[in-house]
Amino acid sequence: MLVDLLAAYFKCKKCGIKWESNTLKRTADKANKYFLPMIALTLIDCLIFIVNKYPVFTLALGGFCILSEWFSVFEHTHTKQEQREAAKTINVILKNKGDVTSTFREILNDYCHDNK
Repeated sequence: MLVDLLAAYFKCKKCGIKWESNTLKRTADKANKYFLPMIALTLIDCLIFIVNKYPVFTLALGGFCILSEWFSVFEHTHTKQEQREAAKTINVILKNKGDVTSTFREILNDYCHDNK
């Protein structure tokens, strides 16, 4: 969801469109749709921990969430340049997944260098 949120922010900034609260509300609704089932499936995995040592249901939903967010980022990119920029943003986030501040710093630096 962070990738989708950042992609929307940079697209609005690039196009000169105001980043409205409707976009943020959609992201919050999406978080609500993901987190509640994730909590439920985590509890189910805890209940069947005796039978199965791996959190199968939680991992399956996590994979589904990752794939749906991946497609969500690329569904509104129509040009090859937009797709490259979205892929570069995803690559930076995956590379720095442990350190959020360095991720934002690197994305903003790349964005500033691209717009000069």
